Amino acid sequence: MIVTVTPNPALDYGLAVQQLYAGRLHRAAADELRPGGKGVNVAIMVHRFGAGVRADGFTAGATGQILTRLLADQGVACGFITLDQGLTRINVKIMSEEGTATEINGPGPQVPGPAWSALADQLSGLSDEDTLVLCGAPPAGAPAQVYAGLAERAASRGTRLVVDVPAPWLQPLLAYHPFLVKPNVAELAETFCPGATDLDEDEIIRCARLAQEQGAGHVLVSRGADGAVLLAASGELVWARPEPGPVANPVGAGDSALAGFLAAWDRTHDLAVATGWAVAAGTATARQPWLASAGQVAQEVRQVRVDAR
Repeated sequence: MIVTVTPNPALDYGLAVQQLYAGRLHRAAADELRPGGKGVNVAIMVHRFGAGVRADGFTAGATGQILTRLLADQGVACGFITLDQGLTRINVKIMSEEGTATEINGPGPQVPGPAWSALADQLSGLSDEDTLVLCGAPPAGAPAQVYAGLAERAASRGTRLVVDVPAPWLQPLLAYHPFLVKPNVAELAETFCPGATDLDEDEIIRCARLAQEQGAGHVLVSRGADGAVLLAASGELVWARPEPGPVANPVGAGDSALAGFLAAWDRTHDLAVATGWAVAAGTATARQPWLASAGQVAQEVRQVRVDAR
């Protein structure tokens, strides 16, 4: 089973307006409420690919109940720890007809120490046949070593560890030798090449090798419209590039890429195939209003160019 951990999941409330003006009343032409958060997105996409998955993390209050219900509607099993206080955050995303987006993200609830311990105990049930995916940033006020504690539990059980967290949280987790880390180019630069603002292909590989020297296994670097590159633990490089096309909404594309890789690896144990599916999944989601279907990804994967060397 693949288990994702999203410490600060969300309800994403989208509003469509003709044009956004500060300080004025607006009437939305359309709205939508969807489950959100990096690990939540990964779990939904993994389920769509037909692999076994469970979404873990924390929920709170009435909004947490809605999130759990929305995930159940998607067919995703949940193992969230329910907090006694606070509310699962609501992220408001306002889209105007001219294509601009304004986002306001809620803070999320405070997670007390006993709740973190309960999550760690829950993950102790995983085995060497499972994969633990740590996703996104913890909520404000989380203990500095909270991810390390979860990673240590996984390592002690032989559970495969996958890491997709922001730069400040990434480097300490390399000590637990994750099977896969998935930074984007900006996160890779911030963590391993401080001061670099735009990495070319050679610099991406150099920084990925630094990640491996510090403990990472496979390093999958998402590159937006340019696809992705995998530096395998063996040193093999796999480049995957999509066909150019329109972008409807890039939110969730990186999460979809990670889900595509994990589901394809689970099925084939072929790194080149998994990298191709990662790029296809990320591209297909970027071309939809929300997360892509398995069928849309299957169509996209035929257009992906994969070069392993």
